[in-house]
Amino acid sequence: MPIDFLLIKTKAWVENSKSVNTEDPETLKKITTKALQMGVGAEELIAAVNANVYLKMMFAKDPSKQNIYEIAELKFLQTIPHVKSAVKIEAAGNKAVYVDRGVLSVGESGKTTRRGSKSKSIDFKIVVLPKGQRTKVQTIYAMHKYTESEGGAQDNQRQDIITYLENAPLERAECFVALLDGEYYTKKLAGLKAEFDVVGHRRVLTSNEFESVVVGGTTL
Repeated sequence: MPIDFLLIKTKAWVENSKSVNTEDPETLKKITTKALQMGVGAEELIAAVNANVYLKMMFAKDPSKQNIYEIAELKFLQTIPHVKSAVKIEAAGNKAVYVDRGVLSVGESGKTTRRGSKSKSIDFKIVVLPKGQRTKVQTIYAMHKYTESEGGAQDNQRQDIITYLENAPLERAECFVALLDGEYYTKKLAGLKAEFDVVGHRRVLTSNEFESVVVGGTTL
């Protein structure tokens, strides 16, 4: 089933709104400050927040800072037919996995690329038993980004992907995939595909495209 990140985000906001307590000093301070900005009474705004889930969402924890997209992506990958396993690789430390100049390395020593920039660790390791195969599995390393709007921070995330793809090897048995979702990549995906996509070795796909390829049995 296709993954819907916008729906996931909305549900997470609603869930986080349930934890909003207008008697909590920190929350009360935020509401009071907002009331002052709006020129309304604090008591009136507190009553409105308690009565309206959408207003509560304004004072809830931002779910995008709680790794909701990473968690959702992992669950999605684990449910794709023919995926034997999908695991989250540790982001740092001795078990983090990096790729540099075609070399896969484990641990902090792999962080610096040939350009001296800091390489981000790979997010997921996926093992697929391709359609029609009985025992010959394919190992896939994947970096995932979900990005909505344009901006400097978003451009930095795109550069992380470019660094990863530039360093991904073309002669190893594993396939290195960039899974790119969200409105930000709508106009950028085609260019990244044209520059980096090499079937069987290095792929640039949305998560839903990845599912279609695996389910359809075509070569990654």
